[in-house]
Amino acid sequence: MKVHRRYALRLFSCVSLVLLSLLPIQAPAAEKTWRIGFLSPAIRDSFHDPFFKGLRELGYIEGRNFILQPRLAAATQRRLTEAAVDLAKLRVDVIVARGTQATLAAKKATGTIPIIMTGSSDPVGTGLVASLAQPGANVTGMSIVAPDLAEKRLELLKRVVPGSRFVVLWNPTNAGNVNEWEQSKAAANRLQITLISREVRQPKDIYRAFKSLRPRTIDAVVTLTDALLSTGRTDIVHFAANNRLPGIFHLIDFVEQGGLMSYGPDLHHSFYRAAYYVDRVLKGANPANLPVEQPTKFELAINLQTAKQIGVMIPIDVLALANRVIK
Repeated sequence: MKVHRRYALRLFSCVSLVLLSLLPIQAPAAEKTWRIGFLSPAIRDSFHDPFFKGLRELGYIEGRNFILQPRLAAATQRRLTEAAVDLAKLRVDVIVARGTQATLAAKKATGTIPIIMTGSSDPVGTGLVASLAQPGANVTGMSIVAPDLAEKRLELLKRVVPGSRFVVLWNPTNAGNVNEWEQSKAAANRLQITLISREVRQPKDIYRAFKSLRPRTIDAVVTLTDALLSTGRTDIVHFAANNRLPGIFHLIDFVEQGGLMSYGPDLHHSFYRAAYYVDRVLKGANPANLPVEQPTKFELAINLQTAKQIGVMIPIDVLALANRVIK
């Protein structure tokens, strides 16, 4: 009886192995390849690198589990709109939009594809989201609350510059810039500063704006938060330096290229955090319920080399506020 039982067990084991060998081999499930649209009015620069760094830290490797679909359009609303429509037609899984204009273009192009904004000023005031806590549609991401910074920038510049006539470069086609311009005018009245408006709608307008100015009639240069002005920073800084004009700008990149001062949030961190939002929506989160993140860190940068070249003395109390000083 024991012999028969052993024989039966052996026979069952052999038959089981044979049957298992006849089953088809299951290949491991292929990793999904996501398509990430990237809409920007500027060429790839230092702000894009932190975004890709954030993606890598979250396990996203370009060419393995995601494909980037970049659309780098000149900072005009027409071209941004065309680029956004193109991304919508491709049915990418998510669109990362740089700045207010690009985000507005993306939102107009699609109401279903999740949109992650980066470096967007006043998203509530421009109609991108219903509220910061509950965006309410397909747009969420990072805000830089630019309108709230207008008064601080003017105040800092006035503490450095003895004069009170400041030329302001801004983009009237950028809804965020319009709000920031209104905020700047209100702040100028309180600070007893005269603002001279120069509108920049396209790259060549930067040259025209400067050509129309008589440097001896102005005391400083200010830029509002706009991607077009960011890409034109070399020309802006060059004009200011040639005419020995101090200025305060919205990006530290201006200061690194020879501008006097900048004040604003750390946009490199904003782009880095955008990767987190991409990861959330690709894993199924609804952008309507993902709160818009606001910056908590603001940086003042000062270029002392430029101050010396243009003959400006930076007060000790202002210098003490600086997070970064270029000597």
